[in-house]
Amino acid sequence: MIGLRPLAEPTHGSTGGGGEGAQLFMGFLSWILLGLVVGALAKWIMPGKDPGGLFVTIGIGIAGEIGGGWIESQLGRGTVTGFHEVSLGIATGGALLLLFGYRRIKA
Repeated sequence: MIGLRPLAEPTHGSTGGGGEGAQLFMGFLSWILLGLVVGALAKWIMPGKDPGGLFVTIGIGIAGEIGGGWIESQLGRGTVTGFHEVSLGIATGGALLLLFGYRRIKA
């Protein structure tokens, strides 16, 4: 399964509360944040007439995370597992493929 780990994982023995709900929220926030960064990067690398707006950019980024992670896992090279350079590259590659496909269909 392709997924992101939370940006800030609680340490074992932590007394700061949180629990499963906080981890779920942080995981969701990670998807949105990485999606925004990846979508913006893909649109910056490949400028053109694409659907715009903040939510579309996040959606392109999240779809890139899922698609890029799936392709990389099929090749046995890794997945999108957090917010770091490798995951950013995999997700951006997936988003660029998505934008390329969109443009080919619209052309």
